Amino acid sequence: MLDIKNFNAALDQLASEKGISKEKILETIDMALAAAYKRDYGKKTQLIRAKFDIATGKAEFWQVKLVVDESMIKSEEEISGEPATIRRFGRGNRKMDCKRGGSGSFGRRKRNRRGWRN
Repeated sequence: MLDIKNFNAALDQLASEKGISKEKILETIDMALAAAYKRDYGKKTQLIRAKFDIATGKAEFWQVKLVVDESMIKSEEEISGEPATIRRFGRGNRKMDCKRGGSGSFGRRKRNRRGWRN
């Protein structure tokens, strides 16, 4: 079992030595626990969250699901009329046009008999 007193002392020491807030350290522990749980028990497409309770030393895990209503679903006709884009969230909400690059290589270099080519 986890020794809460020693764990709190180690958290305080780490926070003071590194100059990081205790909340930020606990947030990182939550993310690490969620990643470990997902690796061992989850599936690739699942979104797992964890919360470590410092008072009891117990961790709680749950899965986040996206609820979609009928107004968010598009028909095939609506989809075929739109340009193909990939949205990457978490990195400045950039959009990337799939039609760039032409050959579908996405910027990767290929090797032929004479050497490297784009």
